[in-house]
Amino acid sequence: MSIYEAKTNFSKYVDLALSGEEVIVTNRGREVIALTPLKNREQTGFGILSGAFEDFDWEKADSDFQASFNQDKLS
Repeated sequence: MSIYEAKTNFSKYVDLALSGEEVIVTNRGREVIALTPLKNREQTGFGILSGAFEDFDWEKADSDFQASFNQDKLS
């Protein structure tokens, strides 16, 4: 497909590449690039710990944290 076609329908071709299709982009009839999915990428940034603390008791942790302060020095 041409660069124009790739630009016009980019998300469609990304989906095809992610599903395993070979997606080749041409420039003036010459193959110049292939869209391929990244392999073995670990999630980083926001959401990496999503669901990791579902059973965590935040209120108990907060009360334990508060109790760990020496209240005499805070006054």
